[in-house]
Amino acid sequence: MIRILGHNRNPYGPDWDGAAGDAYFAGSGGDYSVWEALDDAGWTQVWAEWHGYYAMRAPDGSVITYVEGDVYKGDRRA
Repeated sequence: MIRILGHNRNPYGPDWDGAAGDAYFAGSGGDYSVWEALDDAGWTQVWAEWHGYYAMRAPDGSVITYVEGDVYKGDRRA
């Protein structure tokens, strides 16, 4: 997930300073969300505050936290 959405693949360029996480999702341009894509790929919810702030676990056990486009390694619950 981090490799796929890494800063070097950001559509705004790798030096864009609008991303604070380990990776950034610039938007779906439609109704299909990151959550839905991860769910379809076998990820499970760890916790969720709302649709823009949650953590999910990959089938390999790794976890990411999603915060309004920013993606962080691990569970970054505040």
